[in-house]
Amino acid sequence: YTVLDRTYTADAAITVGGSGLDLDSDLLLIYIVVSGAMIALCTVLCIGIFLMELRARRDRKNAQSRNRQA
Repeated sequence: YTVLDRTYTADAAITVGGSGLDLDSDLLLIYIVVSGAMIALCTVLCIGIFLMELRARRDRKNAQSRNRQA
């Protein structure tokens, strides 16, 4: 590279090799997949509980209304 009309150079040695298995990135990927699945499962369960509570409230309201009419 050149700075103020002076040119500089650098040499670097790069070694490529290995088994191709990067344990850290593989564990990170597993963690991300499992975490995503757990988040999705919890979300579905929370929505189900919420819907059951809404149904129970509606049923109680309907029962109270029928009791008043009787």
